[in-house]
Amino acid sequence: MERVQWILNNWHLVSAVLAVAAFVIFDVYENRTGGKWSLPIKVYLGAILVLLATIMVSLAMQHRPHIDHLRAQLRVDYAKGNPYLEDKIDTALNKLKDQLDGQQLGTTATDMTLDELIRGVKHTGRQDLILATDYGILPWQTSFRDYQDANLAAPKRGVAVTRVFIIPDQLLQNGDRLTSLLSAMKEQNENGITVKVALKSKLDQQPKYKFKQGMVLLEYQNREPVLMEESNGYYETGYNGFPSAYTMRVTWGEARVREYEEFLGWLVSEAPSDTVCDFAPTEEKERLLRNSDNPCQPNTRVGSLGRLSNREPN
Repeated sequence: MERVQWILNNWHLVSAVLAVAAFVIFDVYENRTGGKWSLPIKVYLGAILVLLATIMVSLAMQHRPHIDHLRAQLRVDYAKGNPYLEDKIDTALNKLKDQLDGQQLGTTATDMTLDELIRGVKHTGRQDLILATDYGILPWQTSFRDYQDANLAAPKRGVAVTRVFIIPDQLLQNGDRLTSLLSAMKEQNENGITVKVALKSKLDQQPKYKFKQGMVLLEYQNREPVLMEESNGYYETGYNGFPSAYTMRVTWGEARVREYEEFLGWLVSEAPSDTVCDFAPTEEKERLLRNSDNPCQPNTRVGSLGRLSNREPN
């Protein structure tokens, strides 16, 4: 039954193979017998091959329709002559095409940002990587709870997730915000996410610390990586409240994210161990975060980033 289904799904290929076989058979017949009907038969078989080639090209074009073909079809199916809906379709398709051509998009509202973050995480699978930095802006336990849950579910699918929480001085002075953040960090740590912590004041002393916005890098196995980077950073919030519009820039493609990959590889695997270290959810660690200039214990080793940091350029 499976063989029959394969033949039905690939009938154009099967037809072409049979036509070529018939052509070869009649060519052999001609050489052996000198039959007078060989030339007309060759012409007939040649015409069949040309017809099959035309059909195959047509099918290929149907599988990858031009944007204008899609636009026309959507107008027929949904607009049905309504000028408002036609304009709506045209605007949406033009925007999507610009984003795909430019390999980037920007979110304009918090809900849109949340949707993109969840979309990126939920499509990761076994042996994929998620690497992120966080400056304590996100309300992980309240309005961004769905994003927290998406992160917690990822390690259960075999995704390697590492998040570095970079703590600015402003956050150290906001006890409620810091307590909430520590709760989110602890929950991630207990659910298979590698959680690391650093004070921004310590990182500022490192020459390689050059990207100072929160970001998420999604490394899909054998597919284009995706980078999501905050448009409005921690310094715009003052930690007195969540920004009215939390937005991100989303880019994809190896060439576009290479510099960020190198930065994140350094941050996780090579930064000094007294600057970036593993999070330990203890009262002592929380006390250090609140009162100390250094949350890292001496000789704390930073784990390896693995495939991402060692990957060769394409």
